[in-house]
Amino acid sequence: MKTSDLARSALGICVLVTILAGCGGSQPPGAMPQRQTPQMTSDRNVHLNGAKWFLYVGLQNARSLDVYRLHGNKPIRKFSGTLGPVTIALDPWSDIYTTDNNFSGGAITAYTPGARSQLLQIGPYDGCRGLAFDADGDLYAGCFASVRVYAARSTKLIRTIRQGGVNEALAFDSKGNLYIAGLESSGPRAQVEVFPPGAKKPARTITKGIQYPFALLVDKSNDLFVADCGFSFCYSSSGNRGSITEYAYGSDTPLRTITDGIDSPQAMAFGKNGLLFVANYGNFKKGSVTVYSSGAKPVRTITAGIRNPDALGVDPSGDVYVANYAYAKGHDSITVYTPDGSRLVRTIPEELSGPLSLGIGKE
Repeated sequence: MKTSDLARSALGICVLVTILAGCGGSQPPGAMPQRQTPQMTSDRNVHLNGAKWFLYVGLQNARSLDVYRLHGNKPIRKFSGTLGPVTIALDPWSDIYTTDNNFSGGAITAYTPGARSQLLQIGPYDGCRGLAFDADGDLYAGCFASVRVYAARSTKLIRTIRQGGVNEALAFDSKGNLYIAGLESSGPRAQVEVFPPGAKKPARTITKGIQYPFALLVDKSNDLFVADCGFSFCYSSSGNRGSITEYAYGSDTPLRTITDGIDSPQAMAFGKNGLLFVANYGNFKKGSVTVYSSGAKPVRTITAGIRNPDALGVDPSGDVYVANYAYAKGHDSITVYTPDGSRLVRTIPEELSGPLSLGIGKE
């Protein structure tokens, strides 16, 4: 394992996939719209105002959050001094939240839409990885030994959900249920727990089909998708290249398990027409992004421009963004593909900065 891998995977656990959420306009909490889903799947012909949409990139080596116009190739702003934003999440007002890559004494930092200025900072806390927002815009932060809940756009702690070990990934479904994926540092806890709205204790626990849960994703039917064994950890011990496991809403038993085209799955995102994109970090290889139909059948494998993909994003036109963290001079980049993944549209070079997380939102 590379030195920078160890920095990102305390206790042998990998980083969380980037969370993309919330593209609504600014409104007070009392007038909150329905929480926006991570994927953006409007028609490709939609006219995007390039001055209003932004791409946010968390850089491990440069230790900064870089801000681009959505169609730009050069950053327009940089926020330095953080230990590599390991997760980027957007709230319903398009504020940008990041967690740094510090397992001891780290912080959560929020920026105003367009990342024009810092909004607030929470911490120091240990090992915060997962970030998600409920329908009221309250922030849920998956940290070591707990999930902390903060009032919308505030540092006020509302409550704490006690969870042992590292709470690596968080997700909400449209009914307000919270899913927490985690691993126990002192024992064999590998599970996804499901919390009803406002609950401090889980209503049920999913263990069947769970190995090393790295990322969570919920579709329009509230089916849960779990990416297992990202970052080659399972392969190192057993030769297992990982899987994507789907659970029907309310079920603890796998509906289907996807292994075809999977190799250390690091991130997931839904694109247009129900397509599922999976970033395969690759075990001692360059990795790939595999595209699946709504029936979970492989449609194509993207390799052009791919080099150890860490994070995925989808813009309002359906174009797919991939963060490639290659640990090799001249190969780190952000690559952009057509909505079906059939063509490389452009490449944003990142040199040796180490793109670790992505976010897309508007001002």
